[in-house]
Amino acid sequence: MKLRAFLASGFRYLRFPEPLESEFRREHRSRLRPWNRLAIWVSAFTVLGFVVLDHFVLSPNHARITNMVRFGMHVPAVLIMLLCSSKRFYERWYELGIGVVAPLFGIGMVIMAAFSPPHEVPLVGGRLLLVAFFFYFMIGLRFREAVGANAIVLASLTVATLTTSIPTATSTYLLFTLFAANLIGFSGSYALEHANRTAFLEHRLLSEVPRTMA
Repeated sequence: MKLRAFLASGFRYLRFPEPLESEFRREHRSRLRPWNRLAIWVSAFTVLGFVVLDHFVLSPNHARITNMVRFGMHVPAVLIMLLCSSKRFYERWYELGIGVVAPLFGIGMVIMAAFSPPHEVPLVGGRLLLVAFFFYFMIGLRFREAVGANAIVLASLTVATLTTSIPTATSTYLLFTLFAANLIGFSGSYALEHANRTAFLEHRLLSEVPRTMA
C-alpha cells in the first residue's frame, strides 16, 4: 500500500525514500548497460568522424589546439568510459567515471570552439548541441547528473565568450542556442526519468500482488 500511495502522490523531485531509491538506481543502471556501452561506441565513431571532417573542412590555423584537446581529452575520455562500461567495472565505476568524464569532454569542446578562427566558431561550437543531447539522453546519466554536466559546459562557454576573442554576435547566438538546447533536453530528460520511475513502481506493485493474494 505504501508503494501505491507513493505512486498516487507523485515524486516531482525524482527522488524515492531509501532503500527504494538505491533499488531503483541499481535496477536502472543494470538495465542500461548495453545501451550505455553502445552510446560510448557511437561517441568514439563520432570523434573519429570529426577528425576526418576537420581535416578537409577546417583551416589548419588551430590544428594544434584542436589536436591537443582531441587526443589529450576526448580520446582518453572515450577509452576510460569504454573501460568503465565493461562488465568487470560497470557496477562500481560507471556512474563515477561518467560523472567526471562527461563535463571534461564538454569543456574540451568549448576550448576547441574558443580557439577556432572567428569564421569557424559556429562550425565547431555547433557540436556543443550534440554534447548536450548526448548527456541528457545517451549515456545513462540521471536527470540531476545530466543537468549538472550540461550546466558546467554552459558555464564554460560563458567564461570562454568573456575571456577569448569569439565575436560578440557569434558568442551570443551560440550561448542562446545551447541554452535552448538545454531547455529542450531538461524537459525531455525529466519526463523520461519520471516515466522510468513510474514504470519501476508499477512493476514493484505487480510483483507484490501474488504475495498479497497468497
